[in-house]
Parts: sequence; structure tokens; C-alpha cells
Amino acid sequence: MAYVKDRSGLSANRIGLNPRARENGVNNGSLPGFLLFGLPWACTMVDMTGVCESTRRIGSNAYSDPDLRLPSVARDLSELVPAIAAVHRMTTAEVRELATRWRGCREWIAAELDRADLEGARREELRVFERLGRAAWRLVELRTQQERAVTCPACWFVGLDQPPYLAFEGPPNEPLKPPYAVHFGDPSRQRCPRCGYGFGLDDDPDDGSDPISFEVWRWDWRDRDCPWFDVTRRPGG
Repeated sequence: MAYVKDRSGLSANRIGLNPRARENGVNNGSLPGFLLFGLPWACTMVDMTGVCESTRRIGSNAYSDPDLRLPSVARDLSELVPAIAAVHRMTTAEVRELATRWRGCREWIAAELDRADLEGARREELRVFERLGRAAWRLVELRTQQERAVTCPACWFVGLDQPPYLAFEGPPNEPLKPPYAVHFGDPSRQRCPRCGYGFGLDDDPDDGSDPISFEVWRWDWRDRDCPWFDVTRRPGG
């Protein structure tokens, strides 16, 4: 097994596979890296994908009489505060469920509201549901974006203290060449508490040594059985 210059004591460039293959996220040419390592990130994205999948399963005739029920906490606040604030008082499950129902019947609601003969009480009911449903969908989007921004691009740990780079919006779908500041802006110069990757430290070292990509670091970290860099952050202590 070959060893490449190691700066951190974590043997981050220890390479048992072809180095170029690792950089490209390929396991000796057999499986692309995104297939090998994309699953953990896909799990963190369950918010939006779950909602979208639920709406795709809804038939075109399912909303001739849609379920317009709303959690009382959101309904009572809907006229007092902005819709997004009212929805924020709902539980995560309630927000997801409302977003799914709104997404599935929003076109039907728009058509109903265009009807000149729609009675006032029914019109108001649809308007409240439309306003809160749209806000629920937006809240799911915002929470997903927030989660992506604090996800480690090397190990997919969700819960960094701050985004790893100034304009970072989530782990890239394809391998990028370090230093990553050219792609995402100024680095935080912090280390991931899970895998220990240093943003702006390992991809752009000050000592002139070779930069380490997310993919290479991930391979080595997994070779070492995925130890916690900061054991105080490990679930369960």
C-alpha cells in the first residue's frame, strides 16, 4: 500500500486504490463514487424528495373534494401573522403533510378561486388553505436548504457549526478539483467534527503540500472505520 505526503496525522492520502480513480470517485473503475457514497446524502434529503414523491402518487381526480383541514395553531394565527410564521408553529410532520396536500391540489384550488359563483365562506376557506399550504412548502424548502448548507461535503455529516464555505449550498454532485474556495468562496477554516476534514486547511494547505479532495479524504476515513474527529459530538457520548 502506497502512502502520499500526510500533513494531519490522519493518513488522509493513504491510497490502496488507484489515486486518480479515487479523485474521480471511482472504486477501481467498478462503481462511480456517487453510487458508492451518495446514499447517506440522499437520506438527508428526505424532506423534499418525500414530499415530491407523495404528490406524484396523487391521481388527477383525487382532489375533486380535497382535505382542507388545517392544524388549529396555524389556522388561528393565519390572520394575525405572516403565513410562514403561522406554519412555523406547526410540527415538522404537520408541515410536511400540509405541504404534500397543497402541492397535490394547488391547481384545483386556483381553478376554484377563479369561479365567480363560489360562495364567500368556501372562498375564504380555500384562500386560507392556499396561503398556509404554500408557506408550508416554502418552509420545507428552506429547511432543506439550511440542512444542505451545514452538511460536510467529505462525509455528509449534517450539523456543521457553519457552512464550510461562504457560498456553499450543499455537497457537489460531481467531484471538483481543490482548492474549493474557487468553487464555493471563502472557507470557514474549521474542521468537520465527524471526519475531521479541514475546509480551507486540507484542500488549500498553507505549507505548500498537495491539496486533499473530499473524495480522497472520504476513502481514507472509511478505511479507518469512520472515527469521530471530535468525540464530544458523537451521539451517545
